This record gives sequence, structure tokens and C-alpha cells, in this order.
Amino acid sequence: MDITKIKGHIGIIDNDLLERPLHNFPNLALMKISSYLKNKGNTTKLITSWREVGGFFGYDYYILSKVFSDTKTPKTILNNAKIIYGGSGFFYDKAPTLPYEIEHRMPDYNLYNNTHVGKIGYYTNHSIGFTTRGCIRQCEFCINRNSKKVEKHSSLLEFLNTNKPFITLLDDNITAYTKFNYVWKELQETQKPFTFKQGLDFRLLNEKRILLMADTKNYGKTDKISQITYYFAFDNISDFKRINIVMQIWNANMKRSIATWMYCITGFDRNNKYDADFFIKDYEDLIFRIDYLYRSRIRPYIMIHEKLKMSPFYKKILLLKSFTNSPINCTNRTFESFLKYKCKVSAIKNYKKELGFTYKY
Repeated sequence: MDITKIKGHIGIIDNDLLERPLHNFPNLALMKISSYLKNKGNTTKLITSWREVGGFFGYDYYILSKVFSDTKTPKTILNNAKIIYGGSGFFYDKAPTLPYEIEHRMPDYNLYNNTHVGKIGYYTNHSIGFTTRGCIRQCEFCINRNSKKVEKHSSLLEFLNTNKPFITLLDDNITAYTKFNYVWKELQETQKPFTFKQGLDFRLLNEKRILLMADTKNYGKTDKISQITYYFAFDNISDFKRINIVMQIWNANMKRSIATWMYCITGFDRNNKYDADFFIKDYEDLIFRIDYLYRSRIRPYIMIHEKLKMSPFYKKILLLKSFTNSPINCTNRTFESFLKYKCKVSAIKNYKKELGFTYKY
């Protein structure tokens, strides 16, 4: 069914919002679709319960989308002839793109007003969009694994709502864009706090870019975070040499008051073996990365791949994750004191030996 041809009263279904209790981010595609349909003289309304998907509510069609593949969708819903569905949650990296006339228009920032989340954070206070699309890394676990380059997607004015205090960018890898500095300066000039939600590629930074970022007073702040905060990733131990070079420049130019986090994935085997040798090496590499990051004044954030459940170190990594991923824990406690706090006193000696935590941070 052609989404550009439908007419009438349209129900908009954010599957993630209905099924994920802690979900706190609007579906940008649905906001653009709603904007397009309204411009064509239709009416749209965000569905707040699956009970509204039926013949008693007067909807001519429903637009259904989800971002996460593990979000549950009622089996009977997709059999409804009035439903058009899409998104990465259904098709992952094969998800069809929106028609040009829908993709490149101002999102309907009023779509989420009729739900209880309408007064919270991203649903109300943020302009949201892409300035670029694509990535050069082709990481196997990423939705952009088939992408080979980064290209300009839209101007800032395409999605900037001047009444909203914050800007959130969804670019896949802005640091791989040749005109990175131009986009960054344009965002600086808005004087609105802005952040790239997907994080930035630390390996692609250089002194010129870092100096530009160090001079930025409005990055990484949101309605919940008042501190300038940067997010990067250290997913592969083979990147250590490059990361270490950039780290020296970063720490030489960034103030200590700036918070820097690095995501560290664990449990993902690039060779798809998932044998005992892999899990031992994966565990050792994780400890090395965490230890290195703490000593470099960077906060590690452990990201767990679904296959980690097969690892004999799974429970140990979960406990370690509960320490590293909490700002309060890793700021105010050593790992040893955290174990005591968790009533794991008897395990302290073994943990320090097995995990390699010989430093007090």
C-alpha cells in the first residue's frame, strides 16, 4: 500500500512506546509521516493502546513502526488490512526508506502531545533529525553494516524548531563526514545545546577537530544532563594504537570537568565461532579496555551482545557492568569498595585477581 496515497483519519502506532515501559524517544519516521499526511489534509492521532486498533475508533488506516527488533508486536495486528508497517524493528538493515517527500520535511513535533510522555524530555524539548546518513565502518552487529560512506542528508533548518531548547542529531557517523567542521560550527551558532545521540568515532578525531570541540560550550547537555558529555566507542582491541594516539590529544586539550564515556561491546565474535578461546580472549580484552580507560580519565560503558550469555564469564561481566555503567559507582567508589557495597566481600580477592583490577580509581 502506497503511504503517500492514503486518505482519512490515520492512527499512528509507535510500537516501541506501547511495548517498552522505559522507552523515552519518539519515532522520527512516524513524526515525518504524520507531518506529510496532515499537509495533505488528513488527520492523524497517536495510538496510546492496542485496544484502539479496531473498528470502533473510526480510523481509516494505521501506520505502525518500531525501531527495535526485540519489541513485541501482537500477532493479529499485522494481519489487519488497514495497517501499513515498517522500520528497522521489522526489517533491520533491509528496512525500506521513506519517500523523498516524506523524509525531507519538518517532523510533526505535536504528534506525541496526547500521551503521558508528551511532557517528558525528547518528546517535547528536542529538535530531532539527521544532517548526514551512512557510515564507513561496516560493523557486523550494526544496522549500518551495508553502508560504505557518509553523505549529506539534510540541512539543519529542515528539522530545527526554534521553540525547542535542545537539538538531538541521529547521524550514524558524523565524524566520517568530510565537512564535519562545517556542520559542527553551524550547530555551535544556534547556541542551543546539541548532541549526536549515536556517539562520535574517536578514531577519526584529530587535533583540529578536538580543538573545535574543546571550544564548544553547548555540546552534550540535555534537560537531564547539565555537564558537557561526549560518547565514543572502544569496541575492538585492534583499534588500541589509534585510540591511544587520539587519547593523548584529547586529554591534553579537554578540561577535566568534561565527561567522556566510551562504549565497550563484549560477547561479539567477529569470526562467528563463539568457542571457549573466543570468550577467554573477549574477557581479557574487555578488562584491558576498562583498565586503560579508567587510567585515561574516561568512563567505560559496557555493552553486552546477546551471545555473551554463552560465556563462562557472563555473571562476572554483569557485576562489572553494574559498576562501570553507573556514574555514581565509578565516580565515588573503587571496584573493591563497590564489591563490599554489593555484599560480595568474599569475592573481592578473586575478582581483583581475575579481572586484573590492580588500580584504585
